[in-house]
Order: sequence, then structure tokens, then C-alpha cells
Amino acid sequence: MTLKEQFASIYSFALKQLGEGTGKLTRDQLDEVYEAWKREQTDFEESVADIQAGLDDAKAGRVSSIDDVDRRIRQRRGFPPAE
Repeated sequence: MTLKEQFASIYSFALKQLGEGTGKLTRDQLDEVYEAWKREQTDFEESVADIQAGLDDAKAGRVSSIDDVDRRIRQRRGFPPAE
């Protein structure tokens, strides 16, 4: 994301978080909005990385059928086998 895109994203996020209001933010409000925006960006980036890791696993054949997963979870948790 370019610096210009980051500023636009922060501005848009701030408007959503604080509403239109007077357009004036205190230093504390600005810090709060920026920290919330950073958390949201980090969550998004982590989600993208997790999805990519899952796709890479699938391409490499590191997958399990739902039946295998169900069986292992039931065994681990002491649940009876599926009927």
C-alpha cells in the first residue's frame, strides 16, 4: 500500500470511527483512531497470510478429508464415533 493509500485509508477509517463531527480531533482521539486502524490492518494482513498458507498447503497436498478431521477431533475429545 502506498503512503497516499495509507493516509486515505486512515482518513476513511477515522470518519467511520468518529463520525463526521466537527472535523477536529484531539491528539488522544487521533492516537486512538490510528492504533485501531493499525490493528485492523494487521488483522487483514494476517488473514491474507493465513489464507495463502492454506492455499499453499492444498497445492502441496497437505490436506485432510472432513471425515478424517471429524474422526481425529472425536477421538481427541472423547466423543463417540459418527454414525
